[in-house]
Amino acid sequence: MEGDIGATYARPVIAPATPIVSTKLQYPIPPSAQVHRKRLLEAMCGKTAGCRLILVQAPAGFGKSTLLSQYRTRREEDGASVMWLTLDSADNDLDRFVRHLHAGLMALHPSVADESSGDTMSLIARLAGLAHPFTIFLDEFEALHNPAAIGYVRQLIECLPINGEIVIGSRHVPEIGLGRLRVRGQLLEFSHGDLRFSLEETRQLLERQPHLALTGRHVEMLHERTEGWITAIHLFALAISNYRDVGQFIKSFSGSHAELAQFLAEDILQRLADDHRDFLLRTSILGELNESLCNHVAQREDSRVQLEILSRNNLFLIPLDSQHFSYRYHGLFASFLRDRLKVTQPDLFFQLHLRAAEWLRSHGRPLLAIDHLLYDKNQREAIALLDAHAGSLLTQGRVRRLSRWYDRLSPALLRNEPALRLTFGWALVLNRRHGEAQRIIDDFLADVPASRNPEHVREARALSCLQLSMTDQIEACYPASEALLADVTPAHTLQFGVLVSIVAYCMIAAGRFDDARQTMARALQSDRQLNASFIRSLSDAQEGGIDLIQGRLGEAFARLERSYERAVSTGSNTVPGGRAVIGIPFAEVLYERNALERAQRVASEWLPYVRENGTVDAFIQAYLLLSKIAVVAGDVDSSKRYRQELEDAGLEMGLIRVVASAKLEAARILWLNHDLKGALSLLDQAEATQVWKDGAGYSAPVHDIESVDVMRWRLMIAKGEGAHAASQLKAGLRAAQSAQRHRRALKLRILLSTALMATGQTNPAMQTLTEALQIASREGFVRIFLDEGESVAALLRIWFNRHRENADRLDISATLCEQLLDTLSVAPLPSAPASADTHSSTALTKRELQVLRYLADGARTRAIADTLFVSEVTIKAHLRNINAKLGAHGRVEAVAIARRQGLL
Repeated sequence: MEGDIGATYARPVIAPATPIVSTKLQYPIPPSAQVHRKRLLEAMCGKTAGCRLILVQAPAGFGKSTLLSQYRTRREEDGASVMWLTLDSADNDLDRFVRHLHAGLMALHPSVADESSGDTMSLIARLAGLAHPFTIFLDEFEALHNPAAIGYVRQLIECLPINGEIVIGSRHVPEIGLGRLRVRGQLLEFSHGDLRFSLEETRQLLERQPHLALTGRHVEMLHERTEGWITAIHLFALAISNYRDVGQFIKSFSGSHAELAQFLAEDILQRLADDHRDFLLRTSILGELNESLCNHVAQREDSRVQLEILSRNNLFLIPLDSQHFSYRYHGLFASFLRDRLKVTQPDLFFQLHLRAAEWLRSHGRPLLAIDHLLYDKNQREAIALLDAHAGSLLTQGRVRRLSRWYDRLSPALLRNEPALRLTFGWALVLNRRHGEAQRIIDDFLADVPASRNPEHVREARALSCLQLSMTDQIEACYPASEALLADVTPAHTLQFGVLVSIVAYCMIAAGRFDDARQTMARALQSDRQLNASFIRSLSDAQEGGIDLIQGRLGEAFARLERSYERAVSTGSNTVPGGRAVIGIPFAEVLYERNALERAQRVASEWLPYVRENGTVDAFIQAYLLLSKIAVVAGDVDSSKRYRQELEDAGLEMGLIRVVASAKLEAARILWLNHDLKGALSLLDQAEATQVWKDGAGYSAPVHDIESVDVMRWRLMIAKGEGAHAASQLKAGLRAAQSAQRHRRALKLRILLSTALMATGQTNPAMQTLTEALQIASREGFVRIFLDEGESVAALLRIWFNRHRENADRLDISATLCEQLLDTLSVAPLPSAPASADTHSSTALTKRELQVLRYLADGARTRAIADTLFVSEVTIKAHLRNINAKLGAHGRVEAVAIARRQGLL
């Protein structure tokens, strides 16, 4: 979707599902005169194992779509399932884009998709579950410019199973992490240098044009002049028949590709019959051409014949369906035609847009009509349609489209439309265009005249509260939102939903957990429709967050999983609230339970939505989760990328807390890697921002256990200041318990045990750790230990050596023990020093030996994970431990050392 209020504060009106345009899922019909790209196809089919992405990137006219189509045929011949999606500018609406991907999944493997719903489960999860080889084709990728949509594709690539691949055709280099894929050997690239025709391919193409009589030298000259640019060769073939001196015509070519394209297009246009040229110009304003629409716009009755002639003559007309009922012009050619029309016949240019709008309105397509009506100088009809439809678009989260319309509207006209201006105000805030939104807010609230509509004033105040929240101004936002909520009823659905969400969040940040629950409960009771949609999702998200803060991980998991699955089963990523509200809190709970693979899938899928218009906390949490998971997997590059994206986004949006959070996570990673000096420097930078709210009475939930003080205590312990840290930790523990922040109390208890151990107080350290294990055992906390790295791992080794047999008597579950033993590879301390020959075998755990045996049999990571019923992340952790313990630098060496030591 172009924006999702549900990803921010949930929307109160159920939006209709975005319709599926089936023609987008059909691969383009290849030209009859195509040349088989044997060399390129052999490279594509012979790519290295593990390749996730094939990128075909070149300017217009280098045969990208044709090559993709030929590779599609080869994949089908090889027995693979294929899905094709041709992108267009409307796919910058993230919801529309995702729904078409979901629909296309039916082409991959119908048995795993429910045809009655485009969203029965997450796309990423479904793709990850496919065992059959498959290929997803995304053509005309340059149409995507929304970072959220591009980021979604990036996550799809990251999460592909080994039997899947994505093939992208694009004019531009997409921002999808190509450097990382390239280093990993997961990318196969083709540029314009690869795609340009060889001399032999140029000859083959021209030989298939029977009206041409070219010598070998002519072909060589043309190939040299065009440098194998396929469209230029096609254009030449169309134009050359009207020239007697072919050689002179070829010699006259010069300039850049763009100049050559314009020259040839003009030459072709001028040499067409007046009737054909007039049709091209008059229909160039249309994004889609069909007989009825063209007849109406061009004021003629022969559009079907004209379209057939243009198609037959390959005049840049691309069929959108196999029956050739609808078409579109090649984008480059259409742009040239429109520019020429506007320059030569400006009055007609505007008249044609009005005719197109008239037809589209009469055929039930008002939103497309608005696009054309905005070309009208007075724009009054556009305003009328916007009045009728802008509100519903807002509740559907189509805020990017609304913002584009806002940019084209006359400010003078819009000033006389207060309700519409407020609608655009919401869209601007949710597009993070805060300066423009603030001007609208100020206009309504500054020196409010008595004649001003009180409904508009109240809505402007609600919009101001959202603006304050989105810009992280909680001290001003909380009192304003709480006061205004008392004056807003559920009948004002958007305002009510936003205010409920803001107030509940602020109460949680202020530690008023019971008040937050009561606020959500009253909202649920206030309106049955809201109860069934966004307030219900919002309530689950907020209450699940409170459960987590208060240490009730089991309740948080049950609540959020139930809500998440309900959202999935109803396809409610288009419903206000939906999974965009639930996704990141659910991913956090999964992470705490050490369900890393599922947490990564959920967080990855919903990162684009949160990035587009999520709350500040959700924005931070999504990136931190993905960074942490990458750290566990040993993926340094991805972790760094997530942190850098978080910091860059914070700087771009002017959100200092976002920047500080990225630095805090970077400090944590340096601490884990024993770079105390670097960690301290970054911690000082984060703390210097002065954005941490505890002193002002607020503590953002996202910083509950990853805060400046927690990081400071870690470093104090690591630097030998355990006694000082222990004193502060005890005070912090008492404060956390008093505030009912029991998750934080558990984290501080774990840190306290390491501080006590560092000061030589072994028995108190063991007792404190035992208490932490007992609490974690009741609720299922796992990562809260593991994220403390080697300092806690060392304690756990001692604890298990002493108390493993008594764990059940100590009320510590076998499940928690197994998870810690398995993930940390904790082994009993040896009773005597091991010899050099036996040290490795003693250090390896039972599970590591299992992994090692599968490794020796040649099994891949995913296969081992499936066999042992654990995640790939866990297996990768085992592999790192095996290499470290055996002193190996890779799998082959590890197996060789193990055989030499008799372990295999």
